[in-house]
Amino acid sequence: MRLAVIYRTILFMSTKTARLDLRLTEDQRELLERAATTAGSSLTSYTIGVLMDSAAASVARARTLSLSEEDWEEFTRALEAPDDHDEAWQQLRALQPVWAS
Repeated sequence: MRLAVIYRTILFMSTKTARLDLRLTEDQRELLERAATTAGSSLTSYTIGVLMDSAAASVARARTLSLSEEDWEEFTRALEAPDDHDEAWQQLRALQPVWAS
């Protein structure tokens, strides 16, 4: 995932000043330690990497719109032939695009 690569690059190139304290059960910590060892990484590096990958995926999912083929067809039809009498459409068209300012 591209965002994860960017976040990891930032992670390893940045000065680390912030802290995140977590409370875990012994079983959770042991599992994380085993996973870190298996990955050939320290517990901290492994945990940060996994958290960053998960966070990047969550952000990407929240910013991605997935449509079925039927919904995509309806969406493109609406874009190609908008209802000029629709009040919401008129309000949207009246907005200044962010790239125009």
